[in-house]
This record gives sequence, C-alpha cells and structure tokens, in this order.
Amino acid sequence: MKIFKETASDPNYIGAATLETGVTVFARADGTGDGTDGKRYYRVSREVATEPMPPDPIWLFEEYDPNPIPDSILIDVGWTTQADGPVILRDDDA
Repeated sequence: MKIFKETASDPNYIGAATLETGVTVFARADGTGDGTDGKRYYRVSREVATEPMPPDPIWLFEEYDPNPIPDSILIDVGWTTQADGPVILRDDDA
C-alpha cells in the first residue's frame, strides 16, 4: 500500500461535503462552509427527541426525578445558502 503524507492543510476547515448539485462545501466547526460556487453555506439539522439516559445510581442525587427531561440529538439534513446562520429544525416548525 502506498501511503501519502499530508504536506498542507487548512485549519479553518474540518471537512468537505459534496452536494447533490455537484458543489463541494468546505465545512467549518461553527456550522458554516464555503462552496466551490463561491457561496457561503449553512448547516441545516433537525432536532430529534431520544430516550433519556438512564439515571446514575439513586444515591448520587439529592432528589431523584422519575420523569427526567427527554434528551435530544441533532440529525444532519443538509446545507443552505438561504439563511443567516446554521439552522435547527424542530418538529413544531412548519
């Protein structure tokens, strides 16, 4: 196997994504990215409720809550140029 060492990298970017339009978006950790078409892109995610993590042993809590607040995670949906920043969609969004 031939292995090639990295000779340069740009610390401003954490990865790249190719969109269905053929544009490649060079992503930053803050949810923004630069497209090969010269446009600024913003990450679009959806908030999805998940089951809460099981509680730690009861003796670690001052008061045990039998109904903890449900956890949520973000699922990546795609990228948009039609926003002012990263977008999080919620179930109550139209």
